[in-house]
Amino acid sequence: MSFVYNVDSSPYSTYTDGEWTVRKWEDGTLECWCLHHFTKGYIEGQSSATNFEHWGTLYVCRLGRVNYPVTFTSVPVCTYSLDGNDSGVGMIDIVTSGNTSQTPLVGFVRPVDTLLTQAGCTVGFHAIGRWK
Repeated sequence: MSFVYNVDSSPYSTYTDGEWTVRKWEDGTLECWCLHHFTKGYIEGQSSATNFEHWGTLYVCRLGRVNYPVTFTSVPVCTYSLDGNDSGVGMIDIVTSGNTSQTPLVGFVRPVDTLLTQAGCTVGFHAIGRWK
């Protein structure tokens, strides 16, 4: 999926919804972004064994998905970045793809085999797709 911004298009509406900022464009483009703080290194309601796996010489703790404030008409392009980290050395990676209503499932990847139980990390998400 590729997006070309129409220089003649202007924002249709811009607003905040919880932690998200949403911008709808007149040409049908929809973008939203947020900083989300994950406080646990596993998805609530699942065992740690389900959320923690060995990737070669690294380990990943599954952090979870974040609900978009609006539903896209198709799966958006979603970029992500590690914005803040209280848990030592690590990086963020996608464990499974996102959909029209949720970000991809992200994991915190690091060289040690411990869960993020005492601290957390902040992930920045930016999704671009279509609202019409």
